[in-house]
Amino acid sequence: MAYFPTWLAMALAAVVGIMCAFAQSPPSGPCLGGAFPDAGNCCPTMINMINFYRDARGCYPTRVANNQVLYADVGGCFPNAQGTYRPAGATCPPGQQCSPTCLPTVVATPQPTRPACPANAQRDPAGCCPRAFGMSLFYRDVRGCYPIATNVGVLYADASGCYPNEAGVYNPAGMACPAGRQCVPACD
Repeated sequence: MAYFPTWLAMALAAVVGIMCAFAQSPPSGPCLGGAFPDAGNCCPTMINMINFYRDARGCYPTRVANNQVLYADVGGCFPNAQGTYRPAGATCPPGQQCSPTCLPTVVATPQPTRPACPANAQRDPAGCCPRAFGMSLFYRDVRGCYPIATNVGVLYADASGCYPNEAGVYNPAGMACPAGRQCVPACD
């Protein structure tokens, strides 16, 4: 059996411990969910638990049929609800034109006497706990809205801030959000 110095084993254990601590720490960016802003200091939008940044025109993508996430075309026109882009040379239908927006960064305010989050989860940069749905924890999106439980699972509001119906179906692009399905920022 080869000799393995005790000091070397202890140093190796310390390095592994430090690496594990860094690997488990959540992102610490100034945007909700710990993401980092783009070059224009705008936070990404979260769709299907994935961060999406603005395009060159400053427009965020939209969600269409089959939970596809698509950006506007080169003329700044979003695809229709089925995910089909307009033909070349056609005018952009009302409600499908992209308009530049910027989701601002969040400044966390210290909350010294708040109770612990469920399952001892960490708070987001704004100091809000995730919500539990079943055995999973879900954080707020960039607008500060929690997801909702539907018949097909837990889903977030779309890029316009409208939740899907109970069947998990989102509104077509450009359609007004029905009453009661608009996301309202909250903090648990």
